[in-house]
Amino acid sequence: MRRILLMRHAKSSWKESAVADLERPLNRRGRESAPRMGKWMREQQLAVDYCLCSPSVRTQETFRLWQEAYETPVELRLVSDLYCGSPDDIVNVLQTVQDRYHTVLVLAHNPGLEMLAERWSGEWRKFRTAAVAVFSADDLEHWADLKLNKNRPLLEFQFPKGLEED
Repeated sequence: MRRILLMRHAKSSWKESAVADLERPLNRRGRESAPRMGKWMREQQLAVDYCLCSPSVRTQETFRLWQEAYETPVELRLVSDLYCGSPDDIVNVLQTVQDRYHTVLVLAHNPGLEMLAERWSGEWRKFRTAAVAVFSADDLEHWADLKLNKNRPLLEFQFPKGLEED
C-alpha cells in the first residue's frame, strides 16, 4: 500500500519581525500541535517511512516534535524546493522518492500544499497549520509515475483542533 501524506508545518511565531521567514520558529501552540498530530498518525497506523521536509526552521521543528510523538524512526530528507513550493514542485520532489518507501510524509507550506490537495481530491479544504491530508497512491508501482493532474482518493483529513485533548 502506498500513501502520500501532505502536512503543513505547525503554527509559527511572528513575534520578531527581524527574523527571516525561513528562520521563524514554532510558537507555543505549534509546539503543542505537532506532537498531537504525531500521536494521531501513530494511532491511525499510517506507517510513515520517509519524510520530505522543507528546510525552514518551523518545518524542521514540526518534524522533530512530530517524530517524538510518532515513536517510530522515519528517514528525513530536507528539500529546498518544498520551501514556497508549488504543486508542480511538490510532485516533482515526490517523483524522486525511491520505490522502497511506501508511505511518504511531505512537510511543507501553503499555498502549495492546499492547492495540491485540492487538485488531487477535487475539493477545497482549509489547510490549517499542522493539518494533514492522507492520499492513496496504491495505483503507483513507481513514485516516478506520480502525476499532478490525476485524482487521488483522499483517505483522511485531520488537523489539531479536530482532535480531542489528551
